[in-house]
Parts: sequence; C-alpha cells; structure tokens
Amino acid sequence: MDLNVPQPDSLHGTSLANALAHQWPSYFAYLVSFLVIGIIWINHHTMCALARRVDRRTLFANLFLLLTVSVIPYPTRMLAAYLTVPGRDGHTAAALYAATMVVMGAAFSLLFLAFTRDARALHTPIAAEDLRAARRRFGIGGMCYLATVGLAYLSPVAMLATHALLAVYYCFDQLGAARRRPTAPPPGL
Repeated sequence: MDLNVPQPDSLHGTSLANALAHQWPSYFAYLVSFLVIGIIWINHHTMCALARRVDRRTLFANLFLLLTVSVIPYPTRMLAAYLTVPGRDGHTAAALYAATMVVMGAAFSLLFLAFTRDARALHTPIAAEDLRAARRRFGIGGMCYLATVGLAYLSPVAMLATHALLAVYYCFDQLGAARRRPTAPPPGL
C-alpha cells in the first residue's frame, strides 16, 4: 500500500496541509492493514515457536497464509481510494477488504490446526482444554471477520474500524495459557 505525496501541481490553489488531510482514508486503511499484518507476523512467530517439527501439510498451510497476507495490500489500496465514496462502489471495496480478511483468518486457523493436530510435533503438548479455548477464541474472531462483510455494506468506515478492533483483539496472546501450563508429555516420547 502506497501513501501518495501530493504533487505541487495537483494542489490547485489549496495548501499541502489540506491535501494531506484529505488523504485520511489512505492513512486509516494503511494503519489498520499494517496493524493486521504485524499481528499476523507476531502470532505466526508465537505459533511457530510451539513446533518441534513441521510436515508438508503444515508447510502448505503456511504457504496459504503467506498468499493471503501478500494479497492484503491490494484491497487496502482499493479501500483507501473508495472508503468515503458513497454508494455501491464504496461498499464493494469495503466488502472486498473484509472478504480478504475472512480468507486470511481461515488460512491462519488452518495453520493453527496443522500445527496442533499432532501433540508429538510440539515442544510442549497443549492441554485439551487449552486447545479448545484457543480454537474457540479463533472461532470468535473468525465469526467477527465474517460479520464485517455485512458491515461493509452498511458503513465502510465502521467496517475498517472493526478490523482495527479485531487486530487489537489478536494482540492478546491467544495461546498464552496453553504455553504456560505444564502438561504430561504425550505417550511414546
């Protein structure tokens, strides 16, 4: 996502400060997407630290997450351009952004399931109750992502603000309790 510098010949009698202020949709979309990608990176790192080893299925799930993250700048640019455009086009841009986040959330959940499906692949096994709690928290986030698609048709700005709140939600360590609670090693190790 690019933040554009207003060129002197594009100011048409207005000040640079005014031109910069009119670019607030770009700043907002950029900031939210940066926060989302940053939180994905932090949570990905946290999840990878659980693994003692990974298999091809996990690598392909990781590749799918990478694909979805690499796509985020495109709907971000589109949303920044159409965030305040009234009508169908603004709603379409917002829905595309929200749908991208739904797919990204699904990809992250798929990767989480790939990492945690075999306790023997983890440094420390995760207790079943902690695993269920983490899945529930990821599920709540996923349902919220899905709801933002509908919200995009009501208010693109509210949809983007909701994604900012979702990023804050995912700032909290979803696996913290699971990583701190000692469990017995799985049989056979």
